[in-house]
Amino acid sequence: MKKQFAVLAMSVLLAVVLVSCGQIKDTGLSSQESDRQEPALTENNAPETVKNTVYFPQKNPNSGGMMANISSLSTSVREMYEKANTVIVATVVKDDEQWRSEPSGLENALSDVVVEEVWKGDCSVGDTLTVHETGWRYDDHDISIGGEPILRKDMHVILFLSQDYDGIRGVCGCYQGKIFLNEQEIAYPFSYYVEDDGTEFASFSDMTEPISLDDVRQMLTE
Repeated sequence: MKKQFAVLAMSVLLAVVLVSCGQIKDTGLSSQESDRQEPALTENNAPETVKNTVYFPQKNPNSGGMMANISSLSTSVREMYEKANTVIVATVVKDDEQWRSEPSGLENALSDVVVEEVWKGDCSVGDTLTVHETGWRYDDHDISIGGEPILRKDMHVILFLSQDYDGIRGVCGCYQGKIFLNEQEIAYPFSYYVEDDGTEFASFSDMTEPISLDDVRQMLTE
């Protein structure tokens, strides 16, 4: 009963998210869920003998499907930090839940992350948080706002999150509130994945290219 109530509550919340973050475009894909297989785990095609512990998502031309409302986006990492209720560095440990809200057909994905650093918010290192995103994980690509990758197991990320709603937190700024880290702890903002649409929101003014985790940390916490 609690699970059914949580899903119903999230369906109502997600209807609001759909209005504020954008509208779904026709992707031409079947609505039937595919059996998910893990995509390649690294930015480069590393030899099979190299065992990586971080899943760094590559750009994927097959990803996409939703548009973000510019009014909900931020022009800088600092602005995103100010808007967020929680800002953390975390590792994704679970990515096996997604559903479609009826009758809207809105696609939803949940992930669990373990907190490694707290830059802002009411959580603690070691906590497990559940994160909601609008989108759908397919076997080798995602349908998501802006085409930015949906969280998947073993990703190392900086997350800008909304307040806790019955144990679930949303990604701020539609897709902007996820910054992906590779094994060398280089941070890749949304502009690395989202096609430049010619607006002032095509990249963060204070993070126009990938930079180190230390640089992001100093930018926001000092």
